[in-house]
This record gives sequence, structure tokens and C-alpha cells, in this order.
Amino acid sequence: MKRYRTRYWQQLAENNRVLDPQFAKYLRQCARPRQIAYQRLMSMSDGNPVGIECRSESGDVWGFILPDAAGEAPFRIQNFDADGCFGHSCYQALQDAVETMIGDGYRIPDPGALDRCSATLRWALGVRHMDLRLLFNQGNLSFTEMLERMNAVTLEMEGAPS
Repeated sequence: MKRYRTRYWQQLAENNRVLDPQFAKYLRQCARPRQIAYQRLMSMSDGNPVGIECRSESGDVWGFILPDAAGEAPFRIQNFDADGCFGHSCYQALQDAVETMIGDGYRIPDPGALDRCSATLRWALGVRHMDLRLLFNQGNLSFTEMLERMNAVTLEMEGAPS
């Protein structure tokens, strides 16, 4: 099995001889959870984890790497929860994206999480609410109008037959 190492883990290995042994041990202990998660994700994807959802250690949010369609950079980390997508960040290198995602706590591979979440009423409602927040942020709705429409959407969708 190929060994994948985070840049930080590589630096620790290279500087091991010049560091105080106790301090080096402490640094390895701090870095070990990220290194283990990185090795696991990279191994299961043959070094290309694009599209594999990873759950946060808290269990209620996910992130995954995908090609960035907006053209800001080649790779994007997309974050989501049960209510929809809520943020992203872009990276020039895949390794930077993977290390950041893992460093942010998205360490548990959970393939299919996006499909599971996006097939729910909660997701559909979250996406509709996000659209209304966007209209408010663009100045096309007042705050009161946004809240009224959110309430109406909620009542409409929750009252709809499943």
C-alpha cells in the first residue's frame, strides 16, 4: 500500500533529528489524527479523493472536493449539511484541498452522503430558504418580506403530500 503523507507529517520526519525528542513526540501526537485520516482517504481513492464526501467528527456536516466550475482555482471544497450547501473554498493544488478539508475536521469518509441529504424534504426547504436569503442580500426583498416568504414556503412544503 502506498504511503500518503501530509506536508506537515513529512516536515516532522525530516526535522526529527534536530528537534528535542520529547517535543518531536508531542508534535507527532498532535499531527497523527490528521495523518491517519489523510492516509485513509488517499488510499481508498488511489490518491484522487475528488467527489468523496467526508463527514465531520461532530457528524452533522460534510465536505468534499470537486473541480471548481467557477474557475477560481482547479479544486474546491464544498461544505454542506442537512439543509443544503453553505460554503466553499478554492485551492490550486489537490493536496492543499485535502489537507485543509481534513484539518477542518472532515475526516470520516462517507460516500453517498450528498445523495442521501439532497433527497430529503429538509434539503429542499433549505435550498428554497437559501434562494430567499440571496434575494434579500441582493436588495430585492426586505427582511420582513424574506421572513414572510420563508414561512410561506415552509408551510407549503411541509403541507405537501410526501
